[in-house]
Amino acid sequence: MTEEQKKDIAEKKAAYLAAIQTQLKKEASIAESVAMTEPGMKFLRMLHDKCGFAKADRVIRADGQIDPVATALNAERRNVYLEIRVLLSAEMRREIENPIVTEEKK
Repeated sequence: MTEEQKKDIAEKKAAYLAAIQTQLKKEASIAESVAMTEPGMKFLRMLHDKCGFAKADRVIRADGQIDPVATALNAERRNVYLEIRVLLSAEMRREIENPIVTEEKK
């Protein structure tokens, strides 16, 4: 591989990484905007619960064997929340995943 080819590959890689970074920043901004509202926070908590973030993916059938299809489905459902979770700040994740319930919030 020539130096020119290496340089071209490095430039393309840098452009690709910059595009991904830009997209992630946009998505994080959207997720943050949603999480900053009370209805948005409730919606994210609902996704957390419905996607089974805090639950095991593995499903055991009545005969004691692992059900590979149900296990794969649970893993993919959980991945939906994981993809959103990575866009949120640590404080927002803490508020969604371990909310402190006070008398005011009840």
